[in-house]
Amino acid sequence: MVIKLSETAVEKKRREAAQLAIREYDAVDIPTAASAVGLAPRVIQEKVAEGGIPSFRIGRSIRIPTSYLRDLLMIEASEK
Repeated sequence: MVIKLSETAVEKKRREAAQLAIREYDAVDIPTAASAVGLAPRVIQEKVAEGGIPSFRIGRSIRIPTSYLRDLLMIEASEK
């Protein structure tokens, strides 16, 4: 039996990059939002479909406003 006690270095880098994107951009895609929050993309997709997470479409792509994610994670926006 293997117990995962902490995130790997790759997961940590991915989460840091996603959180930087949340500070820099007005909206992000589902995989980026999932990395930032620490959930699977499927969970984010389900919450978007239920209306639990605000979102909008650009063509076929679903985007999540970073203002919502910043509030959720208590992250300050970067100066533009």
